[in-house]
Amino acid sequence: MKAVISLQAGLGRLGHSIISHDDRYIIISGSKGIEYRKLATGERVAGCDDSANVMANCGLQLSSDDTKVFATLGNSNIGSWVFPSGRKLPDLNVGIGAITGIQLSSDDKTLIVGFAEKRWEVYKLPKGELIRTIKTSQAIDAFCRSAISRDRKKLFGAGFNNGQIGVWNLENGSLEATLTGHGNRVNSIILTHDEKKIISGSNDNSIKIWNTKSAECLATLEGHRGSVYRVQINAGGTRIFSASNDKTIKMWDLDSGGCLATLIDHKNAIS
Repeated sequence: MKAVISLQAGLGRLGHSIISHDDRYIIISGSKGIEYRKLATGERVAGCDDSANVMANCGLQLSSDDTKVFATLGNSNIGSWVFPSGRKLPDLNVGIGAITGIQLSSDDKTLIVGFAEKRWEVYKLPKGELIRTIKTSQAIDAFCRSAISRDRKKLFGAGFNNGQIGVWNLENGSLEATLTGHGNRVNSIILTHDEKKIISGSNDNSIKIWNTKSAECLATLEGHRGSVYRVQINAGGTRIFSASNDKTIKMWDLDSGGCLATLIDHKNAIS
């Protein structure tokens, strides 16, 4: 399957991208900042004010009402901007250390910040109050993405070199379960819309589907020839999209696990 539109963003080394909930815009981060573009045409709408300090590989989050964008800054703070004007809001000052990823809850009330120094910090929005620190046994590598349950009671965390996914209780910080099966670091995880399954993509080139309650691996999807950097689910909850170091995006059927299409034409790894 060939590309319909190729976006030429003047952002240096590209990091993450995210599509607005109304499917009208794509927000792209890079080593030189953040841009908003129309999804249908690729037309540039705006750039974010004072966004040149963005850490492109440390996560990009969009609020549920499409009004705010959050990204990690080089000064180890979290920056936020009004969407789609690009106006800068006050930074969120977080703990000392190397930030490796951020995750916003579905109701925009909680922000999880991962650190290489073996911890997650849980912040209450909009004021940015630190409400809990969750310690991990291993460093959380950069590029990782985690997931938060809709009721904000569970954190599904990845980014460990042993390939495991941890399930933490956000109310008391305890580790409740460990999902074991990947042979290398898990880069990306996402909950299905009904939260009955977890989808994970790993450096072992595979995608796994897990039962949320039992922590059982239900299926392993193979076909990529490189690390899987990102997994996503469509709005209808029937398709999985995976982006890989092999320069392709694959579309999978969530129920059967079959590969439905492979999107080509990228010249470099897709994150």
